[in-house]
Amino acid sequence: MKRILTNLALLFFPLSLLFPLLPGTEFSSAANREIQQKRLEARIAKMKADPNSLFFYQSKIPQAEQEKLGASLVEEIKKMSKVSGFDSPDHGKIYQKICHILRQASNTKFAQMAHWKILPYYRGLLDKEDHDAAQATLESYLYKYDANEFLKREAYDKLSMFAAEKKDWGLALFYCDKYLELKPNHYPVLLNKARALIKLGAKAEGKKLLEKIVAESPGTVQYNLAQMELDNLAISVKPADVQAKYTQTLSLIKNVAMAVDNYHVDMMNLPKSLTELTPDFIKETNLQDAWGTPLFYEASKDGKSYYIASAGSDRKFSGFHQQGEYIRLQGQDIICQDGSFIMAPPH
Repeated sequence: MKRILTNLALLFFPLSLLFPLLPGTEFSSAANREIQQKRLEARIAKMKADPNSLFFYQSKIPQAEQEKLGASLVEEIKKMSKVSGFDSPDHGKIYQKICHILRQASNTKFAQMAHWKILPYYRGLLDKEDHDAAQATLESYLYKYDANEFLKREAYDKLSMFAAEKKDWGLALFYCDKYLELKPNHYPVLLNKARALIKLGAKAEGKKLLEKIVAESPGTVQYNLAQMELDNLAISVKPADVQAKYTQTLSLIKNVAMAVDNYHVDMMNLPKSLTELTPDFIKETNLQDAWGTPLFYEASKDGKSYYIASAGSDRKFSGFHQQGEYIRLQGQDIICQDGSFIMAPPH
């Protein structure tokens, strides 16, 4: 009966709580936390209602015998774990011993040890990784025992990673927040939280976290990863016309550079300004970029080199000295030197 009631509870889970996560609706972190907490409680209830549940099994053996059995099984596991040379432990048999502790010595300290130690077996020591079993292991462990802060953080970190691998971004965010309540400025988890927020549609909130990591952790792996995420985010969220305008301006600058080269050949000198190119070398009379800003031009004093530039989408030119290729377009200048782009997006 308990199992039936649990399944009915899952079946009629309040659909209104799902709305903040549906496409086309505004994401709410508070609503997500409520959703995930309800789902967690339902998963725990389902495990508790299952008479064969490994983590909630109640041994009928007298307490004194449970203590003796648990101690004996732990010693056996220790002996089985000690190998020499190129041998490896028989993980299948060790796993069986751990399960035996959880079932037959369930009311002892050995059960808590076994509960945590069984996790690596679901993460790959058996035939294959079983993330659902690993998730159940950690969630039931946190529910049953008063774990210390270190183990809590370990559990929350792993649970957030399991959820991300299943692309359950709401659950990943839930466990990232749980971790950060204990250690607020842990940058690897902040990075995972930012990724989850972006996947859930809260791009502004995710971007803010990424910028925090970049500002506060220079020289770290998380700094580089956060910068990459910001670059990817800039590509995904920029207005469609920004890329089109950069493409349009790149094409214009190429044409102007060709006109300058032709002028150089015919006149044996570089033009002093772009106005000298019309009408003989270029048809356009109003040489402005796609944002309506006149192109910048500079010729060297020896008449051998020249620059053509656009101030980009922010219309603020930072000078001809810039070089490099960039992915984030917004606000970046475009610079061409002697017919070749030295500061531009991939083209």
